[in-house]
Amino acid sequence: MERALNRDTYIGSKEEIIDKYERRYFPAEDVYMNDCNPLLLADYIHKTYYKKRGTL
Repeated sequence: MERALNRDTYIGSKEEIIDKYERRYFPAEDVYMNDCNPLLLADYIHKTYYKKRGTL
């Protein structure tokens, strides 16, 4: 999230960036993970994704 807060300043304030990620990007990522289940197809899984999202 820290990277997005520093990078996506065009969205607006930090609160607006967090809101956009919580309302749009994270739910879309959850849909992708549930619908496509890339974990079953992956040859390698880098755990950084899960550490940032608080899972695994």
